[in-house]
Amino acid sequence: MRKPTARGVVIGILALFVGLTCAYGVGVWYFQTHYYPGMVVAGQDAGLLDEAQLAKAIDATAHDFRTTLRTEDFELEIAASDLDVRGNGAELAHAARERMDENIWPLQVLGGLNNLSSDLDYDASKLEALVNEAVEAYNKDATYPTNARIELNEQASAFEAVPEEPGTALDPVAVRNAADDALRRLVPQVDLADHALAQADVRAADQATQEALTRANNALYHTVSLEYEGNNIRTLGYDQWVELLGVGEDLGLTLDAEAFASWADVWLWQGVDHADKQSAYVLDVDALATDILDALEKRSPKSVEVPTKTLDRFLAKDGELPKASWDSSWGRYVEVNIGEQYARLYGSDGIVVWESVVTTGNEPTNPTPRGTYYVYDKKTDFTLLGEDEDGDGKYDYEHHVDFWMPFNEGVGLHDASWRKSFGGDVYLTKGSGGCVNLKRESAAALFQVIHVGDKVVVHD
Repeated sequence: MRKPTARGVVIGILALFVGLTCAYGVGVWYFQTHYYPGMVVAGQDAGLLDEAQLAKAIDATAHDFRTTLRTEDFELEIAASDLDVRGNGAELAHAARERMDENIWPLQVLGGLNNLSSDLDYDASKLEALVNEAVEAYNKDATYPTNARIELNEQASAFEAVPEEPGTALDPVAVRNAADDALRRLVPQVDLADHALAQADVRAADQATQEALTRANNALYHTVSLEYEGNNIRTLGYDQWVELLGVGEDLGLTLDAEAFASWADVWLWQGVDHADKQSAYVLDVDALATDILDALEKRSPKSVEVPTKTLDRFLAKDGELPKASWDSSWGRYVEVNIGEQYARLYGSDGIVVWESVVTTGNEPTNPTPRGTYYVYDKKTDFTLLGEDEDGDGKYDYEHHVDFWMPFNEGVGLHDASWRKSFGGDVYLTKGSGGCVNLKRESAAALFQVIHVGDKVVVHD
């Protein structure tokens, strides 16, 4: 076998070059009017078709197009006729041609210019209505995801992030986007993966959740000193925060409002509440909670000044009640005078902060018990239930009250909206079941200035 000569090699190279040049030239000429092999335009195989042929194919497919979106137990079929779909074949075919450059056709063919698509012309409002209706019907029996939350782990003495839980409900926007993509690319079947599920708004791994977790744990071991008029009233720390502190749905620190108000009503008011002859000055629990949360969020080393709110002293009109007779040995107390049918709240300095006519227990069948007691609770929006003394299996009475201040088991001070008159001799024939009945405005005023632990002295 003879070895190729140098001349033969040159001739071979020239022949290959001429062949490639001819092939390139043919390609330049052919792809001026035809699409590259393997090109997909609006879901159609456009390879070797000319513009008119592709436009016709797109229009024909779009006219009869149907796509089905499904999960394991959800299925939605959308027909082109449902949405007034128009293929716009000429426009899409021309747009694909504009993306081609026949002078570099080898590069574009090898480079993957093979999946060009554009939005079809369809009624978007009809698609939204169709998807929303189907998803809403499906979601009625589906479960929605629960957000991650931050809770105190008492055993670990720290807050922890409780992960979100997935649901089966679908997100209508995600389904609509999948439908839009299917229409845009003329895809006949779409499997809706997990990304079409409704997602939790708060996730344990989110940066915001982790930052909130860090803030909560820092706050748990941060102390806040409370001062009033230059005096330290109390210092709050871990022992209080484990009972009161939490993290809300917005990932901000929260204080249990009811628990904080109850705590303040027992432990805090003594160094703050006072009165003069014009007004009463009482602890502003809501404002204090806001200031404490701000100090915890910022981990402020400064003390918090305890805020107060000014209330007009709630006093009966001159001459309506007998003159006050304060007993200094009783300290701060509520006096309930059965014979005169009035009640007064005295400050520890003898200033009358509140007073009102009352109606006490019906004499002699259900008298208000005489003696010395202490307010042991305060509640709003409370229902009083009478014992079943007649044995009919029902409460003898059921009264809703806005303000409930009990001092002796089921006996307390409260508003009585069902009663038309107070004071005088009403209690002798139409008295209460043992409680101290008040006009609503009187009960509301007393509720703001009375505290758990206040003494109640009931006498004739």
